[in-house]
Amino acid sequence: MTGGEVAALIGAIAGLIAALALLIGAVWLAMLLGRLSGSVKELTATVREINSGVSDTLPEVKRLVVSVNDEIEKVGVVTDDVAKLSGHASAVANDASQLSSLVTSTVATPLVKLSAFSYGVRRAVNSVRRKR
Repeated sequence: MTGGEVAALIGAIAGLIAALALLIGAVWLAMLLGRLSGSVKELTATVREINSGVSDTLPEVKRLVVSVNDEIEKVGVVTDDVAKLSGHASAVANDASQLSSLVTSTVATPLVKLSAFSYGVRRAVNSVRRKR
């Protein structure tokens, strides 16, 4: 064998190895694509199930949202009523404060003056009795 024949033989072996590697890569890629295809089929089936479930529940969700909106409106009415009641309670408290001031000025002040006057009279009477 000459040097050229050896080089040709080595080249042929290298080509055979490269072809074998390419074949192994192609088989591996085909197996990977087969697994991926199965995963895509399962994913498609799952999406169909989810879509079916969502389609069935949408009317119920819509009914629930309408019901919640109605309840929120009722809560709004109640809070408006509470605000009115709070305003009325504030007015009643203000009226009670004014009534208390009125009672103080009409009854309590004269009572204090009467008490001071009677204290002065008692001291004067006691003072006169001591002198006798």
